[in-house]
Amino acid sequence: MGLQSELRLSNISVELGSKIYWGRVLPEVQAIEIYNEKGEKIKQLPAGTRKGINRVAWVPTIKPPRVPLSLTIAASALFGPNHPPGKYAIRIVKGEDVYESSVDILHDPDSRHSKEDQALQMKTVMMGFELLEDLAYLDRRLRDGIDQAGARAESESATGSLKKKLDAFREELLAIRKGLLVTKVGDIRGEQQMREKVAELYGAVAGYRGKPTQSQIDRLNDLKAEAAEMEKKTDAVMEKHLDALNNLLEKSGMKKIKISTWEEWDAETGEE
Repeated sequence: MGLQSELRLSNISVELGSKIYWGRVLPEVQAIEIYNEKGEKIKQLPAGTRKGINRVAWVPTIKPPRVPLSLTIAASALFGPNHPPGKYAIRIVKGEDVYESSVDILHDPDSRHSKEDQALQMKTVMMGFELLEDLAYLDRRLRDGIDQAGARAESESATGSLKKKLDAFREELLAIRKGLLVTKVGDIRGEQQMREKVAELYGAVAGYRGKPTQSQIDRLNDLKAEAAEMEKKTDAVMEKHLDALNNLLEKSGMKKIKISTWEEWDAETGEE
């Protein structure tokens, strides 16, 4: 069953600028779902509810990357990259019925850049995107430990020995986080840490549709290696302190320190 005949759609894949319109969707349609070539749902669009003809637009861009929380705005990471060229499945849900079609996203045929250069640009952008997301989760782990250790240390139930151990754990995590992001406001020297460096590079590569420079690629690889070392340091601090601290907290009748898993963080922050 085709979309045109069963759902009475027209202008199924009319492209207007950077937007693709799924035209004339009737109000009884409950949802329009879009899937990439891996079968992952990348977008769910609400169908119109007004009587008559409704039009739904899909802007084929990925949502902006999540970044570590900071006192400054990572302006270069406020936008997401385009979805890569390929075939995208469209599922239109109408009650218990599901109708399927597809749409192709193509390399810009009018671009002066070759398909190979455009592909390398997209690969490099996604490398920066994923690195920012990894840093955002690392920041969440650090903040979980810092905030909860600080709260437990301030409790009246914390003995002098336990308080010292909690403070030591917190200070080690704070030291790592200071290398992750800017912790001061209004620094006229333009302080940059890992978060700011990666965001700036991500924005520079994403803002140019052609081939990234080799220095940009090399710099991104260097930052990725630095981030991996930062993650190893965090793992070491957690392994050194966390189990022992939680045992002491439990004996003192206090809540254990809980570090968010990737899945918990993703579920909380990853909604469209």
